[in-house]
Amino acid sequence: MNSRTVSAVPDESVKTLLLEHFTPVDAGVHRDLAVETTRRHVGDLMKRLSTAAEITRPGEGAALIARICSELAPDEGLLRDVDAVLEFGRPYGLLTAEEKAKATRAEIRQEVLHFDRIMDLDHLDQGARPLKHRRDFVHDDGALGAAERILVLVHERLVLRGARPARWQDVSSVVQQLVGEAGDGARLERTRYPFLGAVAAGPGARDLLGVFERYAIRHPLPVAIGLTDYLLHNSQTGPQSLVAAGLQTDTAGTRTAEIWAAGRASWMVLARDGFRQRVVGRGLLEGARAGSETTRYGHAMLALEDDQWLVLALDGGELARAGHVEDELNRPGRSGRIDLAVNLGRLLGRAPYTLVKPGPVPAMAAPTVADSEEDLQAVCRDLLAGSRGVELSLECGHVHADREVGPAQIRGLELGARLVDILRQEADRQGVSAAVDVTPMVDDDHVLNRFRFADYEGLFDSRGLAVDDLILESSPLPRAVAHDVLRRAVSRDGQGYRLHRIGGNLYLESGDLRVEMVEDLEGEMRNGCVMFEIGLIAYRAARRRITAAFTELTGRDAEKLHRDMARAYDGQSDPAQRASLRREFERLYIDGWDEVTATLEHTPFLDAFTETIAERERMGRRTVVLNVIEDYYRPQQEKVDRVARLLGIRLPMQALFFSPHGHGLVRLG
Repeated sequence: MNSRTVSAVPDESVKTLLLEHFTPVDAGVHRDLAVETTRRHVGDLMKRLSTAAEITRPGEGAALIARICSELAPDEGLLRDVDAVLEFGRPYGLLTAEEKAKATRAEIRQEVLHFDRIMDLDHLDQGARPLKHRRDFVHDDGALGAAERILVLVHERLVLRGARPARWQDVSSVVQQLVGEAGDGARLERTRYPFLGAVAAGPGARDLLGVFERYAIRHPLPVAIGLTDYLLHNSQTGPQSLVAAGLQTDTAGTRTAEIWAAGRASWMVLARDGFRQRVVGRGLLEGARAGSETTRYGHAMLALEDDQWLVLALDGGELARAGHVEDELNRPGRSGRIDLAVNLGRLLGRAPYTLVKPGPVPAMAAPTVADSEEDLQAVCRDLLAGSRGVELSLECGHVHADREVGPAQIRGLELGARLVDILRQEADRQGVSAAVDVTPMVDDDHVLNRFRFADYEGLFDSRGLAVDDLILESSPLPRAVAHDVLRRAVSRDGQGYRLHRIGGNLYLESGDLRVEMVEDLEGEMRNGCVMFEIGLIAYRAARRRITAAFTELTGRDAEKLHRDMARAYDGQSDPAQRASLRREFERLYIDGWDEVTATLEHTPFLDAFTETIAERERMGRRTVVLNVIEDYYRPQQEKVDRVARLLGIRLPMQALFFSPHGHGLVRLG
C-alpha cells in the first residue's frame, strides 16, 4: 500500500481504542457520545497525532500513523506502533532493543493523558471539541491546549536525545506584525529574536501569518507550524499554504536556516558574485496545506553564509525544478541594471515569495539562574513584606515517575535553591525569620512508576537543598485532605457552582469553569488533579498538624510515611510490584463516596489547616506554599486558586513559572 495515500479515518473499533487510550475518556462517558460527536473527536485526535508524528519524522510520520490505524487490529499492537512513531518516527518492529523498551513505556501517551486531565479537556458529552485555554499570551482564542502539549512534548524528547538542536525562546519576545503583500498572498519578516521569514498564500494569508507569528515567538518553529495547521483544521476555514524559515546562530558562530512547509514550496539560496546572483542551492518542499485532513510537512536544514540570501516561494515547486534560473535572476533591465526583485517577480508570477536576508543573527545562550536573579529577589522581598517572618513550603524540580529527570527539572531545582538562598539573606537583612520546608512532589499515581526516589533526593542534596518531605501523588495523606475538600464541595453545592455526575465521574461547574473533581465515583474514587492539588497545598501548608490528625484518625504513625513509601518503591524495580505496593499504602485511608456524603461536617484535615494558618497569623507570621514549576501548569494552578475560592478555602498558594524552552519567569496572578 502507498503510505502517502492512506486514509486517516479509522474504523469504529479503532476510534474507540484511540479515544480511550489517547484522551481522558472513560467508558461511561464514551457510551454517551453521539455518533457525530465521536467522529469529530476522532478527527481532532488524528490531527493531533499526525502533526506530532510529522515533527518527529517530517514528510512521513503522519502517513505512518494513518497506515497503522487503517491496517492493524485494534489492540495493544496498534497502540505500541503509534507510541513508537510518536517517539522515534518508526514502527515498533523497526526499533532497536533499547528503543523498544522506551516505546513500550508509552511515556508520551501517559504524559498527554495526565496533562489532559489537568487541563480538564474531557468535555466530550456536550459535543464540544476537547480544547481548553492554555497560555494567555499564546492562545487568545482559548484553543489548542491538547495539541500544544503533545507537540511540545515530542519536540522536547527529540532535543533530549540529540535528534534536534536546542533552540532557546525568550518570553519577552513580542509580535512585530511586519507583514506585507506578496503576489497572491503575504510575507512576514521578523527583525528581532526569534528571527523568521515566512510566506502564506490565499486571501487569508495576512491573518494566517499573524497567528503563526504569535505561536512562533513562544515555541520552536515545528511546534508553531503544527499549532497553526491544527488551528486551521479546527476552525474549518479551509486549507492554506505556509512556508517559514527560522534563523539561528549557534555558540560556534554557525548560522542555519531551518525551513518547514505546510504546502508545496521551493527554497533557493543565493550568493552575490560581483553584480550577479549565483544559485548556491535549491530544493523542493513537499507538504500538505495547513488545515487539511491530510498532514505532511516539508523540511530542510541549511547552512547560510553571511552574504547569502534565502528565497522561499509557494510556487508548487516550480523554482526548484525550473531550468536556467540563474539567467532569469540576472537578466538586466532597460537601464542595464540587475533588479533581483523584478526578476523574481517575473520568474514566479503571482506565486507568493519572500527573500530572507539574514543580517546579524546573534546567538541565544541557554538560560541560567543568574538571568533570573532580579526576579527572584523581587519574589523574596514580597514573601517577607509586612510580616515578622514567613513559613515557606517550596516545591521545585517537579517530575513524573515514568520519566527521567531532565533539563526542566534541573532548572526548576536550581531556581528553587537560589530563591531559598536569597530569601534567607533578605530575612537576615530585615531581621525577621524565614523557615523553609522543602516539599517536592512526584507524580506517580497516573503513570508507570519506574522512578529512583533516592537519586532524586540526591539531586536536591547536591544543590544544598535538603528535602524535608518527598511527597508522592499516591500518598493517602494529601488524598485524605482532598476528601475533606470534597466534603466542602458537596456541602456548599449550589453556592456559586453546581456539581454534576457524568459517566460515573463528578464535575464542578461554574460559568465557563468545568473541573473533574472525582473519577470513578462509585469505584476507585480517584481524585481529579485540581481537587488533589487543593488538598496537597493545604497539606504542605500545615503538614505537621495534618500528619498528627491522620495518625490519630487511622492509628498509623504517618510521620515517616512518605519516606517509607519511597524506600519501598526503590526496593522493588518491577512497576507491577510497585503498583501492588501503592494499593497497600492506599488502604491506610479508604473513604468511599457514601462515607463522604454521610460525614460532610467531619473535616479534621481542613480544620487542622485552618487552625495552623490562623495561629501563625496571630504571631505575625505569614504562610506561603510556593511552586516553582514549568509554565504549562499555569492554567491548572489558576483553576486550583479559582476552585478553592468557590469552596471558601483560602489557600496560601503562589507559583513561579518558567519555560523549559527559554528565558524569563512569570508569577501566578
